[in-house]
Amino acid sequence: VDVGESARAVDGQAWRIELTNRYRLKDHFFSWASLTIGRAWREDAAFDFDQPFAVNVVGSWDFLPLWNVGIRYRYGRGLPYTPIDGAIYDGTRDRYDPVLGETNSARLPDYQKVDLHLERTLQARNWSLVAYGELWWVPPANNVMYLAHSYDYSETATVAGPGFLPLLGLRAEI
Repeated sequence: VDVGESARAVDGQAWRIELTNRYRLKDHFFSWASLTIGRAWREDAAFDFDQPFAVNVVGSWDFLPLWNVGIRYRYGRGLPYTPIDGAIYDGTRDRYDPVLGETNSARLPDYQKVDLHLERTLQARNWSLVAYGELWWVPPANNVMYLAHSYDYSETATVAGPGFLPLLGLRAEI
């Protein structure tokens, strides 16, 4: 049975190291930090989700008996992508076909994100309800989700996610 080129298995290598530190002070303050370093590649190219390093820092404080406030910062290396070096017009199908560069030889900009979190616990007899609000902020220069190309691949633009994202939620805990 011929399964075709797209279904064949590909050999590769990956490794990752994560250093983590947690600290708790009398059930009122909690902090957590991690540094992740690693690589993932196959056939002399970075794997699609290769991220050489990422840093996370979290702080959380119970400032009143049923109230909590927290902050998280995340920084990560941009994901790899295959650049487009040009295009060839196909008159039979009336379209442009991209000329691809080296596989995953370029990277999106590095990623940063700051989350602010505030929550209030409402205690019931055998369960509790947690109401929370969050605000996510991603700086514009670090907010590229993917690239978009014009119909003839002569122009490239970045597509970004929302810079500020407010969230409200409820969580039941049994």
